[in-house]
Amino acid sequence: MGYKSNVWMSAGVLRECSAISNYRGVMTPAINKHLVKALAKQRLFLLLLPLLLLCLVSCDQKSTDIAPTTKFYYITNTVTNTETRFVTNTVVKEVPKEIERIVKVPAVIPDDYFNALNFYQRMTNATLVPDTQVLFKLKDVHVEMLLNDESKTIISEDEVRAKFELVLRRNNVPINEHSAYHLLIRIQGLWNDDRHNLLCFKTTFQLYENQWIIRQGEIHTAWLGSWDKGGNYGTVGKAKANEALIKVVESAAEIFANDYLSANPKP
Repeated sequence: MGYKSNVWMSAGVLRECSAISNYRGVMTPAINKHLVKALAKQRLFLLLLPLLLLCLVSCDQKSTDIAPTTKFYYITNTVTNTETRFVTNTVVKEVPKEIERIVKVPAVIPDDYFNALNFYQRMTNATLVPDTQVLFKLKDVHVEMLLNDESKTIISEDEVRAKFELVLRRNNVPINEHSAYHLLIRIQGLWNDDRHNLLCFKTTFQLYENQWIIRQGEIHTAWLGSWDKGGNYGTVGKAKANEALIKVVESAAEIFANDYLSANPKP
């Protein structure tokens, strides 16, 4: 008999015994007969109850030993998550604030600053002057001579100076031997043979002055020619050579005087 059958049989006997104990009705022969059978079963049950309990315990132990053992295995996949965190520490540093205040204070500007500014503006705004106006604001002039040996056999430096300066004075051009403006007269001659029958000559008349040279931020001064006119060249016989050279000198002096008067008109 199995474990479950024993349990159900015991439960049935217990129900019948309980019904007999609780019966309070009229006893008929049929009920009496049934009651006698029930009591007999009750006595038999009480006698067999210890044995039944022992069997129940024994069956429980056997069923426990016989029952198959079930083992459960849990398979877990382990995934490693790497988390990187960047922590930035913000440091607030107080920096002293510099406050600049502009205060207008009346001041006297030296005249040198105004003069320098005026000079710079006049240089940057300078206009191109034509060759007839190159002698503007010319205060005076100093005449110089440069003759080679062949030309000196025909005319002297004093004669050339006298002829040239005479024309300048006649046209009211100031002459000063200490002037900063030098008018240089060059006369070069060459005889064609040993008998000196024919003279080849060349003359130049140039005004030199000290000028500023400004290039790429550098400033220098140099003696440069600002006027160059009246030059001539040619050939002349020995008998007419002196007269020809004097005419060339006087002609150049007239050109210089005319340009001077044009650039410096009388008020």
